[in-house]
Parts: sequence; C-alpha cells; structure tokens
Amino acid sequence: ALISGPANDNLGGINLNKVELAMSTSTNFSNCPGQCAYWTWAGSSWTYGNEYRKTATKVGADWSQWKQDADFPSWSALDGKMVQLQFWATVEAGNVTSVVYKTTFTVDTSNAVSTATFPGSLSYFSSLLRISGTATDSPGSGVDTSKVEAAIEREDDQKYWNPVTQNFDSGVGAIIWSTAPYYVAGSSWAFTDFNTADADFLSDKWYRVKERVTDLVGNVPVIVHSDIHNNGIRVKIDKNLPVSVTTAPALGAGATSYLNYNFSTIAGTASDGSGSGLRQVMLRVSRSSAASQTAQWYNWITGFDPGYSGNFDTPADLPLAAWLKMLTGTQISHFGEGYRYEIQAQAADNAINTAGAYTNYETAYTTAVFVIDFTTPTIESLTFSTSALNYVYTTAIASGSFSDPSAAG
Repeated sequence: ALISGPANDNLGGINLNKVELAMSTSTNFSNCPGQCAYWTWAGSSWTYGNEYRKTATKVGADWSQWKQDADFPSWSALDGKMVQLQFWATVEAGNVTSVVYKTTFTVDTSNAVSTATFPGSLSYFSSLLRISGTATDSPGSGVDTSKVEAAIEREDDQKYWNPVTQNFDSGVGAIIWSTAPYYVAGSSWAFTDFNTADADFLSDKWYRVKERVTDLVGNVPVIVHSDIHNNGIRVKIDKNLPVSVTTAPALGAGATSYLNYNFSTIAGTASDGSGSGLRQVMLRVSRSSAASQTAQWYNWITGFDPGYSGNFDTPADLPLAAWLKMLTGTQISHFGEGYRYEIQAQAADNAINTAGAYTNYETAYTTAVFVIDFTTPTIESLTFSTSALNYVYTTAIASGSFSDPSAAG
C-alpha cells in the first residue's frame, strides 16, 4: 500500500520538518480516540484510546512531497470496515498544524459475487440465445456495470467465442471476455451477443460458459482457462433431429408387406447419434381399403375411428433405442384382413430452445406398410390347350382364373 501527498507552510514557505499520520478503525469516528482502535505501526497491532502517529518519509530534498509505504495492516483483515487516516504537519519552529486533515473510507478487498443462473449445467439446447445471471457486491464498493463479462468455450478445440467475428477464432485456451449488460434494479445481467444457429456452433458438441464481475475499486476474480475448461457451466448444442424406423410387423422401407397371421407387437429402433439423447418415441397407425382410400386412424381403445386425429400421441415402450408396443388381445382383433395398414414412428430428443420448449422432433419419418390376408386364393377354372378331356401327355398352354375374396389381392 502507498499513501502520499503534498505539504506546505502557507505562512513561512517550505520549511516543514515532518509529516505524521495515524490510522484508526471504528463505527463512530466522532468518539475518537476513546472508541477508536489505532494501528500501532511498528507494533503491528491495534489498541484503543491512544493515537499512534507514524512519521512519513519525505520524497526529495524537503517535505513538499512525502509518502508512507510500509508497516500497514493486512487490508484483507479490514475488508468491509471503515478506516480513518489523520495527518499532521510540523514546521521547523515546532508548530503543529492546528487543523488535522482526515479522510475516511471503507476497505473493499473482496470480489463481487456473480452467478450464472441460465443455462443450467449439463443441459441440452437446440438453440440458445441468452446467458444470464446475477451480480452483487454488498457491502463492498458496488458492481462496475461496465465490467460484467461472459466467456464461451467450445470444449473440443478449447477455443472461445468472439462476438466481433461471430466465430470461435481465439487461440487455444485464449479467453475472450465479452461485456454483458448489467441491470442495476434487479442486480442481474444478460449476455446475448451470440447465436447458436451460427455454423461455428457445431452440433452435438459441448460448450463451457463462465462469467466474471469487477467491482468499483477494481477487484476482479482471477479466472484462467483451466477454470473454465474444467468447471464452467457445461451445455451441449444439439441441432440434429433424431431418427426412427419400424421393423415389425413390417419394415419401414417403403415396400408393402403381406401378413397371413395376427401380429402382437409393433417394434422398431431409434437413435439420436451423439446428441442430447432420446426422450420419447411416439406412434400412429392408419388403415385404408380398396373401397375407401381415406385413412382412418387407430385410437388404441375401440379401433379405427374416422373422427380420430392423426397425431403422434401413443408412446412406445422402453428401451427407446429398440422400442416396442405390445398389443392386447382386443387390440389384436382390431387389425382385420383385407386392409392396408401404415405405421409411423416419431422420435424426439432432449434438446430445448431458450424458452424451454422441446423442439427436436423427427420430421422425415419412415412408413411401414402392410396388408393382412388370411384368405386362401381359390382356383375357379383351368383349361389346357389339348382337345382331349381326360388324358394329357403334353400341352403348350394351361390357363384359368382364381380369386382372393375379401383380401387385398
């Protein structure tokens, strides 16, 4: 610490022979010296009731400039306390200044307290447009509203977001601190100078977020790259949609399958790659016939209902990566022969947007198409090319007709 200043004798010129100072702490300096604790300087302790004066060091040939830069107490031990400095000047004639100069201040050696409240750590976002939190410095000097800052690291290559270039283009581990507007009324801050839709925010990657705040006397926490890389709030950006496919009773590959049995299980697979992970797989089933091409949707209770919506509202059972849906006996009976059935699955993952809504729903879903046909085809006529009615040795052509009643054909 350093205390310095000028001194002069307004009546007799620069003929001072010393400058003295005393340091005290109290909650009511009007009751000094009795209720003030004074620093003993060389004794390195505090004592009540006695002014311990310390002679400063002159700077140069005379006392027109002076300083005191040693024997101070630990400032951190005085954090939050009020301190008063008193000064006396003595001339060569022995006169001591009749008016003691005083200055009183509150010691602030603590950093402001800041917290990032959004997003939460280990969260997944399809889009993120805001990082926000709180900052206070009570009972300190207060938050420097121009020195609330945030940094975003891309974990894989350890580069930092640059709002100027809108890219992750720092050197490896070179933190880029960006100013975040501070709102005094709510002791809150928000950083929005980024957009995860930018191509440099790679999908299915982890990112780290960290904030820091400087107070009005310049106290700022020391934060290095390893602090952010190891302990920053961890967020994954997932801009890719999950996928699913039905594998039973028919493969969702576009071709029509024909079944001659009652099936009891709808099954399939789903994946979200290295994204946020599967959250759900929802199903819908429709039925149509040769007589009516209008699809009827399955309501899973009473059967195929012309008034039922075609929403994905029936969940598949776990595990989602190899999902299935077991049918009850009643549900099995709803799937009669002679109809064309379509099954579609829609997967969704755990990514949300800034508002907290789930957004990653599969849109390019596959369709499993099948026809149920229990009826055996019937041969109705058979004709040979020979004229003999009962004996055939060779024939060039055999022809006839058959039917497949009540089935899809």
